[in-house]
Amino acid sequence: GDAVKTLVRLVAVLGLTAAVSAIALAKAYAWAAPQIERHRQAALEAAIYSVLPDVDTYRDTLVDGRPVFAGYRGSDLAGYAVPASGNGFQGKIGLMFGLTPGKDATTGLTVLETVETPGLGDKITLAPFLDQFAGLGLAEGVSYVKNRPPDRPLEVGQIDAITGATISSAAVVSIINAAIAGPSGDGGGN
Repeated sequence: GDAVKTLVRLVAVLGLTAAVSAIALAKAYAWAAPQIERHRQAALEAAIYSVLPDVDTYRDTLVDGRPVFAGYRGSDLAGYAVPASGNGFQGKIGLMFGLTPGKDATTGLTVLETVETPGLGDKITLAPFLDQFAGLGLAEGVSYVKNRPPDRPLEVGQIDAITGATISSAAVVSIINAAIAGPSGDGGGN
């Protein structure tokens, strides 16, 4: 009798609420998805132009079997913007770094994604750390020193780790070295 009617009414109201919610969520996603993609593309372009400061245009390409962005000044190749990621102290770190056309030095670094500790590891996103990656020689890969200035940063590729955030600093170095080595880890022909 009444209990069945109440149950049927309750199920109908819940079903209608679920359907309306699903439609609203689908419409919100359809509205937001293109904007999220535009924002992601704008952030990617900003990162490319940040690590390759002298380029006018770029295009997707493969270098040593890895997807990168080739940057051009006019019609001349000016360098490569290389996306890379790996684990830091707290979680994933996503980077974009620039390479000279000969892949023998970096041209810049920007951090796209990090959840490193505020006030410590997140200093990898700040100029004092990032600036070390403009013109860093790669003949011996990238390495770091702690609590002292690097010996020969341009020749040896040495950076000064952030005090109190050695793990985050080392993670950035490791991510870059892995990316330079290429997908097979064979040095990428360098």
